[in-house]
Amino acid sequence: MEDLFLVAEAKEGGGGNFGAGGGDGGGGGQQHYLASYKSTAMRQKILINELEDSQKNLQKIVQRKIGIKGIKAMLLKERDEAEIRRNEVEEELGLIEEHLREQVAKQDKAEEDERASTQQIELVKKTIADIGVEVEKSKLLALGSGARIEEVEDK
Repeated sequence: MEDLFLVAEAKEGGGGNFGAGGGDGGGGGQQHYLASYKSTAMRQKILINELEDSQKNLQKIVQRKIGIKGIKAMLLKERDEAEIRRNEVEEELGLIEEHLREQVAKQDKAEEDERASTQQIELVKKTIADIGVEVEKSKLLALGSGARIEEVEDK
């Protein structure tokens, strides 16, 4: 920008001189002061406009920062809430896993009990069959020895 002002001063015959007459009160000095005034006033006006633009830009930046800060705060809050929900879900999953392990252990125990009970039933059935043979054998022996059937069947 400064180069632009120097060019403007050069076109107006600017610089720090008092004009061609060396400041003797002729028209050259007046013209020089008038050109200097116009150039300086133009520079001032340009700088005032630049200041206004910079201030408006700064206000926009400040507003943008306020918006960014608000969004950031909202996102931080959402992240905290999500972390809380994640921790709650992880805790719930831990409890579910624990209960599932307990149920698997109970199922294993029930299957073991079922096998034991089935074996017990088979053993009792076999024992009953073996004893049934013994009962029939004893009954036949008792009848063969002359015992009466009523006495044999009551006992």
